Amino acid sequence: MDKYKGKVVIVVNTASKCGFTPQFKELEELYKKYNGKGLDILGFPCNQFAKQDPAGNEEIQSFCQLNYGVTFDMFQKKELLIRD
Repeated sequence: MDKYKGKVVIVVNTASKCGFTPQFKELEELYKKYNGKGLDILGFPCNQFAKQDPAGNEEIQSFCQLNYGVTFDMFQKKELLIRD
């Protein structure tokens, strides 16, 4: 995470089978517009919420690149720790 030190970072929980999937296009536009000015967007896929990202990491990455031209960093799918 050192590469993001000193930058403005947007952390996004993503789901490739979600009704909000078009968010990838808008996030990519935001990233392209402001990345040179210190903005980074970090995508974290997760299947915990309504099972909306069941694919593997490579398939998720490919989907985001092919359908929405995503170039911002997408991380491997993780289980989120949810505390009561």
